[in-house]
Order: sequence, then structure tokens, then C-alpha cells
Amino acid sequence: MEKLDQLVIDGRLGAPQAVFDELSQKDNDHLFNWAKAYKDKLFYSKYTPDFLQNVADIMERFPKIIDENSEKEQADPYVIAMAIEYKDQPQQKLLYQNVMHCYRREYQKTKR
Repeated sequence: MEKLDQLVIDGRLGAPQAVFDELSQKDNDHLFNWAKAYKDKLFYSKYTPDFLQNVADIMERFPKIIDENSEKEQADPYVIAMAIEYKDQPQQKLLYQNVMHCYRREYQKTKR
């Protein structure tokens, strides 16, 4: 995890607050404990109106991306919206291409 630690410290790794909220639902989870140590530096909670619109658009277009019967936080649409928002940043290939691959795969599931 040292490389991940350094990415967070350098400001090169981030996630929406919804990811932290989802991780926090698991008891005694190693990943959550690691994320908690970097909460202020790793997670973004100031969502822009465009970001929130992207989340809504994703959920409207791909309703099966979340389990509507679950009461737990589901971060997937937020992660995809963040990838869309940051697609033109220097880390484009690291973030955007991998997330969009997952996005397209999820879309294929909704067509079935």
C-alpha cells in the first residue's frame, strides 16, 4: 500500500465521498481503515452541479448500476461521474479509460 499512500499524499489519487461512505458500512475492513487515515486528502465531498447532473444522468440511463432495494450507500455512479469530470486531466488514461470500460460493461448488462 506504500505506492497508494504516496499517490494520496501527492494528490494524484482521489475518490468521491460516496466511496468512503460505502466502505464505512463494512465492519473491521482493512481497506476502510486505510481510507479513514487519508479521509481528508483522498475523498471529495464538494460536488459541483455538473457532477451531480452526471450522477443523475448515469442513474437514469443505467438504472441497474445500483441495487434500488439496498439501503446501503452505492458509490458506482459517483465514481463514473468523477471519471467523466476528470477525463481531460493528466491522469486521463489511468482513471478515465478503466472506469469507462466498466461503464460500458454495465451498459451491456442493462440491454439484456
